[in-house]
Amino acid sequence: MRTISFAILTLVVTSGGTPLGQNPGRLADIFPRQTNVTCPVTPNPMPKAAAFPSVKTMPDPFLYLDGKTRVQSKDEWTQCRQPEILKLLQEYQYGYYPDHSQETVSATRNGNTLTVTVTTGGKTASIAASLNLPSGGGPFPVVISIGGMDIKSYVNAGIAVVTFDYTKVAADSNSKTGSFWTLYSGRDIGK
Repeated sequence: MRTISFAILTLVVTSGGTPLGQNPGRLADIFPRQTNVTCPVTPNPMPKAAAFPSVKTMPDPFLYLDGKTRVQSKDEWTQCRQPEILKLLQEYQYGYYPDHSQETVSATRNGNTLTVTVTTGGKTASIAASLNLPSGGGPFPVVISIGGMDIKSYVNAGIAVVTFDYTKVAADSNSKTGSFWTLYSGRDIGK
């Protein structure tokens, strides 16, 4: 599932391994506009992971979970397929985020370091991120990177890049360590 989520994120953020340059909106123009969108049914409850067929090649991000229907427009992508992908990621990889209506979020910047502080239920955790800004006064479009990306290409294309160590937010393991678990330890969250 990590491969699927990485492939989809890469498809959305890049074109041929390079940033979308001075025109990041061009990705949105690859489909004709459509106002009346009907989404295929997403199973509820979701099937067990073992019920899915083994896929040996890169999955087609424009093919719905039903395995037959393809995205036909930008509006269908944003209204139907993106929510379906989010549900897949929540169900099979990351778990469902807890109710965040009681969270207080603040951020401070010191040079090229951004510190985001989240408080909920009497607990506080911080996440540090690095800002990589293009020259000029901005504003700039922003890409958030968790690693493995050519930051320089984006910055040279006029796109700011924010990087952070995701393992300090929530380790990619069953250890339940990191700032997320500082806030939500003891809760049945995540896969």
